Amino acid sequence: MSANHLYILTGASRGMGLAIAQQLLQPGHTLLCLSRQINVDLAAQAEAPTQPQARKRLLQWSQDLSNGAAACKRLADWLAAQDPSTYASATLINNAGVIPRIG
Repeated sequence: MSANHLYILTGASRGMGLAIAQQLLQPGHTLLCLSRQINVDLAAQAEAPTQPQARKRLLQWSQDLSNGAAACKRLADWLAAQDPSTYASATLINNAGVIPRIG
């Protein structure tokens, strides 16, 4: 069994989502961020040198979650292509939120 943990985080490009992403970006984690925009600072943090054996993996997708069907298909296709033995666990953190217009 792998010791690698998969985290899927929505709304990770700024604010609280970015803070969560920065905390999750650790060796032994694969972090998949789905946000409207890619965060270049987060990408730089993922590439910063750490212990040689430590592994940090970051994937950032520019994905508008208001199109739920497209996001679902993209994620389902990606997950289907993964080897289940790669991950010890998978966690979804749905940080994307919408505050509707108050009328």
